[in-house]
Amino acid sequence: MLSMRLELMLVLAVSGAATGVSTEEAKDAMVALNRAYWDGTRHYFRKTPEADGARLDFWMTAHVWECVMDACERHGAPEFKEQIGQVYDGFLEAHPDWRTNPYNDDVMWWTIAGARASRITGEDRYLTKAKSEFDRVWTQEVNATLNGGMWWRSDSHRSKNACVNGPAVITAMELAWALKDESYAAKARELYAWERATLFDPNTGAVYDNISTRGRVSRRLFTYNQGTFIGAAVRLYRWSGDACYLADANLAADCMRQRLCDPNGILKSEGQGDGGTFKLIGARYLVELAQATQRQDLLDWLGKNAETAWSNRRRSDNIMGFDWSRPVRDDQIIQCQTAAAPVVLLNLLR
Repeated sequence: MLSMRLELMLVLAVSGAATGVSTEEAKDAMVALNRAYWDGTRHYFRKTPEADGARLDFWMTAHVWECVMDACERHGAPEFKEQIGQVYDGFLEAHPDWRTNPYNDDVMWWTIAGARASRITGEDRYLTKAKSEFDRVWTQEVNATLNGGMWWRSDSHRSKNACVNGPAVITAMELAWALKDESYAAKARELYAWERATLFDPNTGAVYDNISTRGRVSRRLFTYNQGTFIGAAVRLYRWSGDACYLADANLAADCMRQRLCDPNGILKSEGQGDGGTFKLIGARYLVELAQATQRQDLLDWLGKNAETAWSNRRRSDNIMGFDWSRPVRDDQIIQCQTAAAPVVLLNLLR
């Protein structure tokens, strides 16, 4: 049973709604991203095409690293597989000790990506690092305050946030699969149950941002919180077969369509900076849900978003922007994580 579920977890469906964006165009989008932002000598992504020497931020690099993995799995090109190791080595050179970063969510993004890199490349070093970092954060940052959950920051225990608890569930499930270790699934269930009880509205599918030590819940909605809750629920469903998790994921996805899109159904701009990464995360886990359920309405909706973003790319360099519904102007400076968001969607959809 475990091996069958493992196969289900690791092999996502490759069929789905046609996006109107070809495989060749999806590859072109990744090539364009690398051309604009990748420093192939020093092995890091630049914040902007003009920002020579300015590395992309800690947590954003993890997401663009996964973008490279998407391209590797989609296209099978050896240069993308080689780049997986280059990104990681370049990152470790700049950030050898992750304990210096007080944001626990930043570390969780790297543990998610590391577990995936190990699966793709067969190299244990990524999984070993992912496990040790998750174990460290779990031991130090999960406690009974506010009835459970993981703290957002290690240097200031003032809130427990969706942005760290959802990713921690995803990491725990990745480790459960990779290590065939039920104890990690138990940790995932514990964190998910806390997030669902504390930050999820089961009537609307909204995933709220955080709860403070005073017990106040911030009800702000972001695509990345919705997305990681969906990713967590899908993984727990695949492990357990419990349809309740899938129901939660579908509800959270429907909330995104209703409350975080423009009138034409295109995911709203959340700007650049941190917000430039939000749709990247939301899109990644929406695709997982759509492919796991084969919900045609979700596939069609995501396909429309992919087509719209690609059709509004800047034709001179094939870079897409933060507002997928509008053409990218020639004078706009698009940050790397912002440009990567639609590339993820193009390469994940089939």
